[in-house]
Amino acid sequence: MKILYIFLKFIYIFGLTVASINILIATARHITREVKSGIIFFSTALFFFLLFLSVLIYQSKWQLFCKDERMNQSIRLFDRREWLKDERVEMGKILDRTGGENLALSIRINNQKKRIYPLGKAASHLVGYWDIERGGAGIERCYHDFLVGKEFNFLNYFSMKKQKGKDLHLTIDSKLQHEAYSSFGERCGAAVVLIPKTGEVLCLVSSPGFPTNDISDEQTWMSIINNSEEAPMFNRALKGRYPPGSVFKIVTAAAAIENNFNRRFYCAPEGYLPSGTKRRIFDIEKRIYEKKGKIWKGHGYLDLESAMEKSSNVYFSKLGVALGRETIKKYAEKFGFNQKLKWNSTNDLFKKDFSINTGFFSEYEDISESDLAWASIGQQRVLVSPMQVALFTAAIANDGILVYPKIEKNKKDKKGWRLIKKSTAKRLQDILRNVVKNGTGFRVNISGLEVAGKTGTAEKAGMGNISWFTAFAPYNNARIALAVVVENGGYGGEDAASIAKKILIEAKNQGYFDKQNSDKF
Repeated sequence: MKILYIFLKFIYIFGLTVASINILIATARHITREVKSGIIFFSTALFFFLLFLSVLIYQSKWQLFCKDERMNQSIRLFDRREWLKDERVEMGKILDRTGGENLALSIRINNQKKRIYPLGKAASHLVGYWDIERGGAGIERCYHDFLVGKEFNFLNYFSMKKQKGKDLHLTIDSKLQHEAYSSFGERCGAAVVLIPKTGEVLCLVSSPGFPTNDISDEQTWMSIINNSEEAPMFNRALKGRYPPGSVFKIVTAAAAIENNFNRRFYCAPEGYLPSGTKRRIFDIEKRIYEKKGKIWKGHGYLDLESAMEKSSNVYFSKLGVALGRETIKKYAEKFGFNQKLKWNSTNDLFKKDFSINTGFFSEYEDISESDLAWASIGQQRVLVSPMQVALFTAAIANDGILVYPKIEKNKKDKKGWRLIKKSTAKRLQDILRNVVKNGTGFRVNISGLEVAGKTGTAEKAGMGNISWFTAFAPYNNARIALAVVVENGGYGGEDAASIAKKILIEAKNQGYFDKQNSDKF
């Protein structure tokens, strides 16, 4: 479309130029015949022609090559066509996966059209908003042309016929979305829920949200954009980069399984001191026992299964050092770290606006033993987004194959790559089931549902303890996988686990885990 516009603009300018030159030539010939002083007149005409041409070139430059967000906003505000377009076209609805729940629709109040968002803050980062003055965000911005309808054109400005756009069906479950957002309360964080076999995103929440129904109100708008402390417009689910803490132990465990590493480690009460540092790595129980005035005696000898169940920092830091930097880095990158994670979408604007922040694992070849030990338990030189954690958790549930996430309901599934062997995935499924059944993930035990998962606690300046919980259920034939992160969320996945449990219970109540609904989900 832009190329066509440039071509038409060129024809317009070229035509004016040719016409002006012909007029000048004709004028010059006439003057040469009639007036001997025609050279002076011709020179004057040429001067004004060049002046006119320079104005055209300048106009073309700022119209074609200098369009930025400020200019787009000016067009929205002062170009009458944009206002007429919004007035004449009834934008299509944005619907959830059932087709029966509206995520966005247009209504008329006092004969004025208004875009309504039934989930409000709960889906603000996902659905976004569309406003003639503020522009757009989220799905509303990325799919605006589709929602308006491709058949719309500017000739319809002069028609009294109302134009209607197309409805967009998303993979989102509005009830899960609402439940997940409500579970955060006043806490900051994010939640992502996926179907492992298809990559369908059932829930994408970032907390806090912002009031999309009141975007046009100046006072509300200013309060949103000036809230730098909570950053309500920042999409934590996709853009947030947090240290993964013990969630990263899944990666370290996968590396050990695929390299046939079966060594047990002694986890002493005094912790582990990697060479080249004075900072010891302790198991979390030591701090808990000290607060209670008790003496921590250590875990003693642990193998991979028992270490994951207890989430032993000492075991996994020793394991990472024993496996070596190259092995840990190799498996981190298999799990998406230092890689660009893509959406299953052909919408370029969507892929840009909803880009997933790349997880980071240190690429320094001279990483110290201390740094490797801390990285192996998800601290220091490691960062990850909630979406990435949800994706690699879903891949484990899907027997080791990652499926690209998608948001359009009728989009064909697209497989990504194999993270780990099927046998490795099966063993991890058993290990993570035991974490919930008998270990640190006990808070997410749900009657009648076999949940597998992993807790995580990490530290980040300004955010206190980062609380993680990632899970899938049922553990041997997963219908749902999720990741939850909470800033200032306590130890051992306390806050994140409580939110994850509420999401899973809501999914259970909706029948996601019923055998008769296996084809539906």
